[in-house]
Amino acid sequence: MRTIEELVNLVNEWAKEKGIHEKGNFFTQIMKTYEEVGEIIESLDKNDKEALSDGIGDSVVTLINASWFLGDDKFKLFIVKKDEAINFVKTNYGESALKVNVKSIIKDLMSELSLIFTEYVNVKNPNFEEIEGSIIRTLSNLEVLCYNYKLDFTECLNGAYEIISKRSGKIIDGTFVKDE
Repeated sequence: MRTIEELVNLVNEWAKEKGIHEKGNFFTQIMKTYEEVGEIIESLDKNDKEALSDGIGDSVVTLINASWFLGDDKFKLFIVKKDEAINFVKTNYGESALKVNVKSIIKDLMSELSLIFTEYVNVKNPNFEEIEGSIIRTLSNLEVLCYNYKLDFTECLNGAYEIISKRSGKIIDGTFVKDE
């Protein structure tokens, strides 16, 4: 299986080829993240583990794309910070501390995405450190969701990449829209 770093590079290559880096922007990618988190919520409601894995992977893809607009290699730093946060919890509170109520994970995901959205859109001079912190916390919540459903974070991203790498489509209003 590919490493997270290899997958990030592949997603960035894909985004460049599809025109996301040229015609997209941070905002359009965060809005796609909202959409993907909606799919996560729907998969949880239907108790569909395969769709959950796909939704997590797709959410990570959109966060990779959004992070590119903050700096070419920012996402790799965000993954390191996410891993540090998860390891801190395991080391200091035990792995069982990652077993949490799924509703609280969803609430935290939506809260972080809302913070990113309001900070980026509604503030004249956005605090990018706050936005970056929210991306890291979003990734951490996705990792905790994986833990609670016995999914592997990297495998979720790998599965999503396998699907998107075969997609054709075009950029409409800064967003990649797949062909049906």
